[in-house]
Amino acid sequence: MNRKRILKTSIAIAITIAILSYLLYIYFEPPGEESLHIKCFTKTVFNLNCMSCGLTRFVYFAMHGDWQTAFRYNIFGPFLLLALAIIYFYYMRWSLFDKYFPEIPLWTVWAFLAFFIIYSILRNIPLKVFQVLVPPS
Repeated sequence: MNRKRILKTSIAIAITIAILSYLLYIYFEPPGEESLHIKCFTKTVFNLNCMSCGLTRFVYFAMHGDWQTAFRYNIFGPFLLLALAIIYFYYMRWSLFDKYFPEIPLWTVWAFLAFFIIYSILRNIPLKVFQVLVPPS
């Protein structure tokens, strides 16, 4: 095996271990102010809800089977996690088997980006109709 292949494989394994370790940590440690969970930069600095605000708590409650509470924290959590899982799958496929990413139509990327920008904006509008999108404090 050449050095480039070894490096790609090592990084893929390290990423997998990091993801599994964090999922294990999320399962046993509820998110809160005293925990070591990753804090949202947008929420911490600007006090705004981004598209992924509440995602860690979504994952925690979903892992424990409390789907109603999970969806209160991030209603689009499953879509975000699905997108991350697809990216991870193709990254691993490339890293381990040298298979390239499929060609994605540019309009799909722009539509995805536009959807999540609009979602992030709507989460921060202080109208009652949009409060369902705001994660509980």
